[in-house]
Amino acid sequence: MFSKNTRLIDSMMHKVNISLGTNSRSNAILAGMLADTDWLEMTINKTIDRIKEAAQKLMDQLDRFDIKYIVPKAGFNVWLYLGGFMKENSKEGEFELYKSIVVEAKLALGPGSFFYCNEPGWFRFPITINCQLFDVAITRLTNFVENKSSVKSI
Repeated sequence: MFSKNTRLIDSMMHKVNISLGTNSRSNAILAGMLADTDWLEMTINKTIDRIKEAAQKLMDQLDRFDIKYIVPKAGFNVWLYLGGFMKENSKEGEFELYKSIVVEAKLALGPGSFFYCNEPGWFRFPITINCQLFDVAITRLTNFVENKSSVKSI
C-alpha cells in the first residue's frame, strides 16, 4: 500500500502486526525450545535419521524394480525415473503418466516438468511425510509399478 498519509500507514501497520505477529506466549515457548541446545540437537539428529531411513526404504523398493533414482545427499525428496512407463517421451507423455499415477495409484508425485526438469519421466517423491502415510505411498507406488510392468510384459 502506498500513501502519503502517515497516520493511515501507521494505523495499517498496527493492524498488520496484530494479525500477523505471534503472541508473546508462543514466542516465549519457542525461544525456550531453541535455547535448549541439547533438545534441539537431539531433535535435529532424530529428524535426519528418519529422513535417511525413509529414503533408504524407498530406494530399496525402487531397486527391486530396477527403477533409476537420484540418491539424495540432502533435501526432502527422492527423484525417481518412471520414463519407461510413458507412452511417449515428452512433457505431454510425462503429464499423462502423472495423471495415471494420480487416478490409478491415488498417489501425487511431482512430475519433473513442474520443477523445470529438462528430461521427461522424472518424478519427485517426498520422503518427509508421516511414517504411516509414507508406507501407504510406497505400497501404492509398488502396486502401480507391478501393474504397469505386468501389462508391458504381456
